[in-house]
Amino acid sequence: MGKTFKTELQVRSYELDFYGHVNNAIYLNYLEYARGNYLEQVGFSFKGLIKQDVYLLVARVEMDYKAPAHMSDWLEIEGFIEKFGTKSLVFRQIIRNRTSAELVLDARSTLVFVNGKRKTIPIPDNFKEKFL
Repeated sequence: MGKTFKTELQVRSYELDFYGHVNNAIYLNYLEYARGNYLEQVGFSFKGLIKQDVYLLVARVEMDYKAPAHMSDWLEIEGFIEKFGTKSLVFRQIIRNRTSAELVLDARSTLVFVNGKRKTIPIPDNFKEKFL
């Protein structure tokens, strides 16, 4: 496991479902938002990677829902790279509810590195260095 990154966000009313808690599909947005934030924390951005002809594509997401989150709750999303392959990585993210102190979600996302032609490429060395 490499460096751990954290980001926070507050649940907004339009993210709720009929039952008054965060809709299950919204968590994908939260995970994506946090990954972009982590890139910025180490000096990368999606826009900057694209300029280098490097794209990160989500190939798989596993999410284990543990507890609901509700409107105005503050969530902390902690993430780290669990495993580096040669052309992909597994990003682990854990969402905790700061308001209730509950574990909300445990997720793993497999990300694949490709170029503009959508051909897989090795993970850039400078990318690995920033996350280890």
